[in-house]
Amino acid sequence: MEPMEQIQEKKKGLFSHQAPVADASLGMVSADLSSATRRLRLIEERLGHMQKKQQVSDQNMLQNEKKWSVENKHIMDEVMEIKRDIADVKDKVNLIVKELKGCASKEDVDVLGRYINLWDPLHFVTRKEVEKIVRDVLEGLKE
Repeated sequence: MEPMEQIQEKKKGLFSHQAPVADASLGMVSADLSSATRRLRLIEERLGHMQKKQQVSDQNMLQNEKKWSVENKHIMDEVMEIKRDIADVKDKVNLIVKELKGCASKEDVDVLGRYINLWDPLHFVTRKEVEKIVRDVLEGLKE
């Protein structure tokens, strides 16, 4: 015998007037169990979908993190290269400044210009010219 028939036989005895209530209760329990099973399946399906979405989100996040990491490395490399270039430019500018400190200033050049104008070197004679003049004078005296 099945369990349901055993319950019904037991109830036919002294409490026979409660048998329809037991059948109704069993029907309600069966319906409730069926409903709970259906809801449990729906929840399991939703959970499965949510897990798949979570997995896709995790994969996308990992891909983006890798991509950003590579981009960040490239940016850091470029920044380091720019820093090296800036340091090189600073060194060259400092070298130019040192060399310019060794050059004559505008005032020095102006002073030299005044001396040159004062001496008027265009009217200077060369050694050869002086020797020629001396020879010419000596020859003039001999004559």
